[in-house]
Amino acid sequence: MTNERPSTVTIAESDRGRIPFALIGVVLLATSSIAVVSLQTRTDPRADTDVATAFDRIETTTHVTLREAATTGLRDAAAAPVTETADTALGNAIKGGSADDTFRNYVRLRIYLAAREKLARTDQAVGNGVTASASLPPVEGGADSIEAALDRVEMSAGYYDSDLETGVVAVTIENVTLTVESDAGRETAQRTFELTVPTTVFEMHEKTQEYERRLNVGFFEPGFDGDRLYYGFGRKFAVRQYPVSWAKTYFDRFGPKKWDRAFEPIHDDRSTEILANLAAFDVQQATFGTADPAVDRIRRERMTCFALSTGYKVYDAVSKNGTTTSDVSDVGDVSEAALENATDASSDDGRIQVNEDTLCRATRYMMGNSEGGLGDPPSIRKMTEGFIKDKAGNVGGAVEIEVNPFADASYYGIRYGDRAESLTDLNNRDDISVDWPPGETDPEGDDAWSDVKDNVDGSGEDSEDLLSGMELDPDTRFDEVIGHVYDVEVDVSEDVSRDGPRPWAPEPPGDNWTEVESERRYEVVDADDVEVTTERGPDTNIEGDRWSDLRNVAATIENELKHVRKWRRMEGNGQNVRVNTTTTTATRNVTFESDVDIDAKHSQRTQVDDLGTEHVYESGGEAGPEDVPNFERVPQRSLSKVFGVELSTEDELEAKLDDKIDTGSIVSEDRMGEAVTSRTDTFEPDVLEEAERETLETWIEDEVDDVRATVKDEIPPVEVGPTTFVDGEPILDGLRENISDMKSRLVYGDGPGGPYENPKAKVRAEATKVYLDNVFEWTSRFDDKATDTKNTAQDEVMAPLDVADGEIAEVVSFAQRVIAGDVDMAGDADFEGSPLYDDVKFTIDASPAYLESATVNRTELPAVRASGDGFTDLDDGVEHGPMVTKYDNVFLPRSGAPLVPWPGFWYATLSTWGLQIDGEYARFELRADVSDPSTSEPVRYIRDDREVAVELADGAMTAGSVTPIDFRSDTVVAVIVPSYTKAATGKPGIGDPWGKRYGCAGPYPETGPEPDEDSCNWITD
Repeated sequence: MTNERPSTVTIAESDRGRIPFALIGVVLLATSSIAVVSLQTRTDPRADTDVATAFDRIETTTHVTLREAATTGLRDAAAAPVTETADTALGNAIKGGSADDTFRNYVRLRIYLAAREKLARTDQAVGNGVTASASLPPVEGGADSIEAALDRVEMSAGYYDSDLETGVVAVTIENVTLTVESDAGRETAQRTFELTVPTTVFEMHEKTQEYERRLNVGFFEPGFDGDRLYYGFGRKFAVRQYPVSWAKTYFDRFGPKKWDRAFEPIHDDRSTEILANLAAFDVQQATFGTADPAVDRIRRERMTCFALSTGYKVYDAVSKNGTTTSDVSDVGDVSEAALENATDASSDDGRIQVNEDTLCRATRYMMGNSEGGLGDPPSIRKMTEGFIKDKAGNVGGAVEIEVNPFADASYYGIRYGDRAESLTDLNNRDDISVDWPPGETDPEGDDAWSDVKDNVDGSGEDSEDLLSGMELDPDTRFDEVIGHVYDVEVDVSEDVSRDGPRPWAPEPPGDNWTEVESERRYEVVDADDVEVTTERGPDTNIEGDRWSDLRNVAATIENELKHVRKWRRMEGNGQNVRVNTTTTTATRNVTFESDVDIDAKHSQRTQVDDLGTEHVYESGGEAGPEDVPNFERVPQRSLSKVFGVELSTEDELEAKLDDKIDTGSIVSEDRMGEAVTSRTDTFEPDVLEEAERETLETWIEDEVDDVRATVKDEIPPVEVGPTTFVDGEPILDGLRENISDMKSRLVYGDGPGGPYENPKAKVRAEATKVYLDNVFEWTSRFDDKATDTKNTAQDEVMAPLDVADGEIAEVVSFAQRVIAGDVDMAGDADFEGSPLYDDVKFTIDASPAYLESATVNRTELPAVRASGDGFTDLDDGVEHGPMVTKYDNVFLPRSGAPLVPWPGFWYATLSTWGLQIDGEYARFELRADVSDPSTSEPVRYIRDDREVAVELADGAMTAGSVTPIDFRSDTVVAVIVPSYTKAATGKPGIGDPWGKRYGCAGPYPETGPEPDEDSCNWITD
């Protein structure tokens, strides 16, 4: 289907037979004569007809020719798609603002050159000596000439321009010169041709570009959002590598000690190469909707190789008697006889040698041998589950974290916090006799912990920060709990009064008496005894945070007082003056009373609810040691302090005060107050003797120890998935919820919340609350330390790999979803082809189809050439490096990084690897076989490593170069396993041996032609 439009010619387009309208009148006047003259002078009336016919024919031919040229130019551009322009006049002319713009300019140039070349072959003889031809100006090496050629070609491509369907290209070629020569002379015309041609070139170009972009997408690539991220190589590689990494790690971690390590390093050359190629195949399928025809065979072969070599490592580690083909045939789902024969046939010495290399060679042998082909190999998921679950349990399963170490740490802190600085210090105290961490010691576990201390920061020295947070510094210890409860505060107030006025001596009779005030005084004529009455305050059901009456004491003294006043008066005159004195007195019985109010409150600094206490200032209650009192001593000891007398019992107070007080001196309220009380300030009486404190402390240690046992027995462990250890969210919320749920019952009992039985019961409640709060606090400290460790690992792991925005938690979460089979990696390929073709079949031909971590040469792969060489520049000695896998056990010690790094709390271990995959195809061809009856040639879009020279009128000029499809993708592998100290089976370490850096998986550090084998240049320590 050509879809040609009929050629039209306007007056403006032709310089043949053009007559200005202004001259029409003049022409009409001369018509008859001119016509006569013309008839008389013409030798052949067919000449004009032949020229017109010639123009029509050459125009039609040119249109067809230009359509062919457009198709040829598109094909030529696809066969050598310039991806980098040269610094030449030609390269600069086609260079656009983007890679797509450059390619479109390059296509326009190719169309022009093809058009000029094809038009040069359109000369035709019409007859009667008339010839016709079409032409375009030559393109020379000057910038102006090249720009002029590009200006003559306009192009719209349906893949980019919305007004055209995908697969349709509209081309306009301006100023095509049509020339007709006859006996009458030479006539020319300028034509502009508009063409529409079908093509898959731009879609092939864009799909190939997209394929390269996706190959370069790492796991954390920010340019791909949401599900589109799964179309990139990074995640397609991760979806295969992660379960393998976790499986291998779990196998080596949990295998019996008698086993050797099966996988050292965890990421070996062969398996990483295989998984990377499988990911690349999947990217092909997702991008193009198809893959290299060789992929099915290669996938089966390499997956079988992977299964057999992995199975070999497993059985070789387990068996001390050697591995046989029978051991591994089931792993690869291969006939044992076929595998044995193939292994025998492919061995170097013709004998069965079971090892990784011979097993993989056997798979290749079976692929091309009629003796027994390969069936469908096991999936990665099936294989990893198969050899792991039998040997190591559930990969990536939850880690159980019990409350036990938190319960113990809290108890030891409250009990020994005044004697040991940290949990680890408990082991150094002979007076404590507590081992931390608890349980039997394991030499390998100790070695693992020593390795962590020495190497977690890479310093080779113990890291003090590693143990920060393990300090035994509780807010309240057991001895302080007793002090908080047995803390009684006594407040004293005294009010002294008298009953009636005191006596008052009168003035003497007569005048002019002056009192000698300094001689005024009161005397006790008759002193009475002290009368004391004591009113007891409540002894029971007292709330501790408010004042209550402890004792009200009234001391009364009735004395007969005499008031004495001395007077003086001057009598006589002159030398006969004399001073007369006299005294006046008055007596009366006066009663003085001192009312002493003694109030008390207790346990003000406690943390438990103040529910009141049943037996406070009296003995009683079943709780606590019998030989430890309540607060019954407080009243007596308070009376002793207030009145300054030693009392054996309160009943002695009256007699003691009567002995103490000199009633003969009580003549005023002040004297009364001074005589009765010794102190009226607030004070705290001693409630317990030292021995009683020790007894009570021993009792609450035992009581809380029972609470500790209850906590351990009743609080179930929390199951923590691997992601939880690194996602920054709290790990132990479940434990804290359970502690909170049982707290009220353990502190206050099962009842409705009545008063405490006695102060000792309150001590027990207080100690229990302090203990449970401390358990809660230890879980929070654990979470804080886990966050610190996660952040440290995040910084140390991600920063060197240029993925600072990546999260370890994202890696672990993705791995968990992959292992669980919850990741959908479906592709999005949709080739539209062209509506002008009935059918298009796309085929990929990649060289090599499988990217090996070993160099290849032209003998093995004809597409291998030196960098920049063309198809004819052949050198059999040139080598090509298809793939390099680079990996390193990043940041962490041999045993992995503890999460959390405290002895006794090391529940899970993290190990991380940075994987970088570099790959390059020597040649990548995308072929479109189209249903075009005009040609059987497919459209070929070819990417390889070569310069592109274009033949111009004055010689060849370099337009630029075609770059091969190459890629680099970074992936972080993070594996979390239960720690050796909590699951002391297998081996303590999960990473690669400390100090070993695996910089290059292949024998060379770079990909592409003639790789440099001198240095790796990837990870710098």
